[in-house]
Amino acid sequence: MPEFVVVAEDDSDARMAFLLANHLFEKEGPNWIAPGYLPCWIDLHGNSHPPETEDSVPPPRCTKWTSLDEQRFDGSFLRSIRRDLAGQGKGFDYARAHKAKLLFVQLKASRSVDALILVRDLDADHPDERQDSLERVRSESSGLVIVLATPFPNQEAWVLNLFDPTEDEKPKLAALRQELGFDPCHKAEELTAKDETAKRSAKRVVKELTGNSRERKERCWTNVAVLGDSGKERGEGTNLKAYLEEVRKFLLPILDPSLIHRQS
Repeated sequence: MPEFVVVAEDDSDARMAFLLANHLFEKEGPNWIAPGYLPCWIDLHGNSHPPETEDSVPPPRCTKWTSLDEQRFDGSFLRSIRRDLAGQGKGFDYARAHKAKLLFVQLKASRSVDALILVRDLDADHPDERQDSLERVRSESSGLVIVLATPFPNQEAWVLNLFDPTEDEKPKLAALRQELGFDPCHKAEELTAKDETAKRSAKRVVKELTGNSRERKERCWTNVAVLGDSGKERGEGTNLKAYLEEVRKFLLPILDPSLIHRQS
């Protein structure tokens, strides 16, 4: 079973990236894919959660971004990377992402892990610089598979991109379109307000549409098909389509190496 190491802000962000990726694995991966063969998502210590049922894939386990400062390297590995640790601080999130990469390399030395997935909302200050820092860490990591899931401005924007209203929900969405002056499912990247009660808060809009139901939000995370029926812009400005393409480009070939040749 392939193993992917995950760094995220919290379990909810990791689960979102996990469900989206597994949906693509099942829809576009090799025809032998079954829950028992889906990748296991683990933290930087190599820990995983047990499966929820005997036939299911374990839920994702992640290392949180805020805990990276406390993570320690093994003594022998630390001596080998002192030069890599020098000169960090090349931008927002660079130091933590660089450390996550080095911890991944340390784990990879003793365990056959396949990819590092960095899940990071861009709702903090300087989103472009944060994205650039993550991209820079990846560009400096030849030979490693690093996938970026960077919702802009946050994971709620991806919920909106994948929201397909039921008949009961259509009046709520129509009222929000009228209030905002645009369709929040198509232009979720415009909902950047940090105040969760503000008119243009993605969190507020999702709460209005879903009643803050975790189950309803998670149903959106496996509704990738709606992107193909909704015009080019949906999922572009929020980085959702970029993440799905990274799953196709970097993770699917781990399950089916023949895809490497088909994509080249």
